[in-house]
Amino acid sequence: MHVNFAFAKDGNIQNLTPYHRVDIEPGRLVGNIIQQLINHFKLNRKEEYYLRLLHIASQSAKPQLSGKVSTCLSLKDQGIADGSHIGIFPLDVHEQNDVYATISPGVTREGWANKYSMKGGSKTGVVKRHFVMSSLRPGLLYYFEKKTANCKPSGVLVLDYYEVEWDSALVIRLKKRESFRANGKDYIMGGDTVKEASVWVKWLKRETYPFIGSIIFGKSLESLANRGLLSKEGVPEVFKKCCESIEAKGLDVQGIMRESASNVTVDEIMEKIDDGIPVTFTNVVDPHVVGGVIKMFLKKLPDPLLTFDLFERFTAASRDPDQIVHLVGLLPTIHQCLLRYLLNFIDMILAHSKQNLMETQALATVFAPNVLRPRVEADLLSATTVITAVFQQVIENRNRINWNYDLSSVVNGSYFLSNNPQANSNSNTAVNVSSPPALDLPPPMMELPPPMMELPPPPSDAATLRNVPTMRQSPSVTGTPSLPPSFGDLPPPPPVFDSIPPPPPGFDPLPPPPSEFAVLTHADQRLTPVTKIPPQSPQIPYRSLSGLGSPPPNHPHAQSAPQQPQNPYRSLSGLGSPPPHHPHHQAQSPGTYRERATSTDVHQQLADLKIKHSEALRKLEEYERRFGPI
Repeated sequence: MHVNFAFAKDGNIQNLTPYHRVDIEPGRLVGNIIQQLINHFKLNRKEEYYLRLLHIASQSAKPQLSGKVSTCLSLKDQGIADGSHIGIFPLDVHEQNDVYATISPGVTREGWANKYSMKGGSKTGVVKRHFVMSSLRPGLLYYFEKKTANCKPSGVLVLDYYEVEWDSALVIRLKKRESFRANGKDYIMGGDTVKEASVWVKWLKRETYPFIGSIIFGKSLESLANRGLLSKEGVPEVFKKCCESIEAKGLDVQGIMRESASNVTVDEIMEKIDDGIPVTFTNVVDPHVVGGVIKMFLKKLPDPLLTFDLFERFTAASRDPDQIVHLVGLLPTIHQCLLRYLLNFIDMILAHSKQNLMETQALATVFAPNVLRPRVEADLLSATTVITAVFQQVIENRNRINWNYDLSSVVNGSYFLSNNPQANSNSNTAVNVSSPPALDLPPPMMELPPPMMELPPPPSDAATLRNVPTMRQSPSVTGTPSLPPSFGDLPPPPPVFDSIPPPPPGFDPLPPPPSEFAVLTHADQRLTPVTKIPPQSPQIPYRSLSGLGSPPPNHPHAQSAPQQPQNPYRSLSGLGSPPPHHPHHQAQSPGTYRERATSTDVHQQLADLKIKHSEALRKLEEYERRFGPI
């Protein structure tokens, strides 16, 4: 789960910093993230701070204080929901601004007690101070020099950060634990009598470590499991003892679990249990009192037995027994354990229905609001009928439920760590990143095309010509790749003139041109004149763009000659066949070639070649204009 923290500057709730999201395991203590909050908000380690839950009705609404957040407990123990907002407040604001009249309307415990001065771990003096605990400032202990309306406190303690040590004498030591302040100190107080001191100890235990975590009522099942307070059936010991007490002497009592008992007596028993005082339920005379303790235990669970998360699904399936049975199987393991034990207990009550007059509908009406309720308590009244119908279906179909859980993970005192994969993977820190669950996706409706592959890099001799953007081509596509989209509908570029492609397989590379022939170059932008042409030379005086060979038979410059079969060899100009002396040339009759050479006018050939060269230069300029220099 995650919570959002904000720091209240100057203690003003309307002056909050931007929220900082923290992912924290719901079963880990809030105090484990104190250092992370100090680092993020850059808090002063010489000052003390405390946490308060914020209520934000809407995005535009101003935040309001909602309740105390204890660093000694987990978020789940305190019933803090996923996505809640928590404020960090400086303690010195209360020391400077609060007075006795501010907190006295909500006093839960106050009285004069001794405050001892400490030096070097030893008591050096004692003064009388008026100590106050108030519901308006939950978790804080004030002490005043005088009990007057305008008196400011001499000091304020955040009880979360202290541990009570008492040896049944007059002195009570509040031992400092880890907190926001770097160097804290212990506080020592005490009463004039042992009885007076014991009363203060009782109240301080409710707000300090570790007794704040030893309270049974109002704590989550996961917390009780982690503290090893479950029986071998995976049920809290106090709940099991209550059920066994009624099974022993209350099954035949009329209206058992329906009749109300004295609230004062029920509260006294709950208080003794939370104070760690052993309670023997067999000595309780009225079975209805024990039944009241059972109902209060279920009612005070931070997350009800059928859980908040499944509330909507349970209420939607109130008339569908099969769906109800299915949803029960989705409950967490520890909730299934307690529900199974409760249904067995109800089964015993129904077995004596002729004596106790308790039928299925009556028991569903009694237990339903305590085991299934919405997150917003105000919605409980309107949903009572549906909730009762849901739990009645659970009772009637109790024998159809398939209980599938491992008790060993519940009763060994490490329920949360053994049932939470995030905790297992990162048990040493409160912050972790969870992975999304794997999705069961349907098969694709059509076969996907083959993945794109990158074309191989250009040859080393052409790599320096120009920077060509890398194109991707499907392996199923053959031929020349198309131009990038930015070139529009321009035609593909002509072949590169400055590079010679490798010959086809089976052919030898072309030999260099004869030295007596001129070479066409782009640098000169003109035809270098022929300086030496021997008459009746066996070489061909006509020069193509590659510098060798004669025009092919179908070229307009070619002289009439016998038609030759198509030659697969292609020169750099894209046309023509190699001359007869070239090793690639196919066999021809010597006479045919001599006739063509002697019948050709050399000057006419040069004129035609100049025209062809000019045309090639024009095409080259057009290419460079469109696609850049080569």
